[in-house]
Amino acid sequence: MTALQTGRWQQGGFTLIEVVVSITVLSLVMLLTVSGLRTLATTQVRLEEKAERNEEIRIVSRFLRDMMGSSVAPGPLSRLSLGGGPSGAGFFEAGANRIGWKAAVPMGENAGGRFYLRLAREQGDLVMRWMPDDGRDNRVRWNKATPKTLVDDINSLETAYRAEAAEPWLSEWPEGNVPRWVRIRVQKDERYWPDIVIDLAR
Repeated sequence: MTALQTGRWQQGGFTLIEVVVSITVLSLVMLLTVSGLRTLATTQVRLEEKAERNEEIRIVSRFLRDMMGSSVAPGPLSRLSLGGGPSGAGFFEAGANRIGWKAAVPMGENAGGRFYLRLAREQGDLVMRWMPDDGRDNRVRWNKATPKTLVDDINSLETAYRAEAAEPWLSEWPEGNVPRWVRIRVQKDERYWPDIVIDLAR
């Protein structure tokens, strides 16, 4: 007597509907797993990029503070005091997107000297140029100064100046004087870095 005759059906495999449902569920699980892994990888890349950007900001900010903050003092250039003791005429060049100054730069235990320094945006990069101060005059030929790229591919560089903390920032500064405060603003990847504010009388 067959199973059909007895009214009992012995199922020996999956039906087509069950197979389709199983494949669909498995596909959804795989899709969610791949999406999760992709999101995790993207998050990791963004975290690494942010860490690198923060480190770049920290290094450049500290470098500029060291090179500028301890090198010049505010006031008329005739009373300008440069790092390493007074020597020769003072120098300070202020503009909306550039700044130049003179500083005593140490380079090792028994090396270094006085240098003219300029920070500016050149061909899309944040570039510092320097050249030795020979003590003869202040006419600096920046095109002959040694360049060093601090940050590549920046969108903009803005510099501003003021004499006192309560006064407004000025994009231009009168020739012959050194401001009390300098603000350097850098934009890279369409984002502004935190302002680098340097107290020249610290």
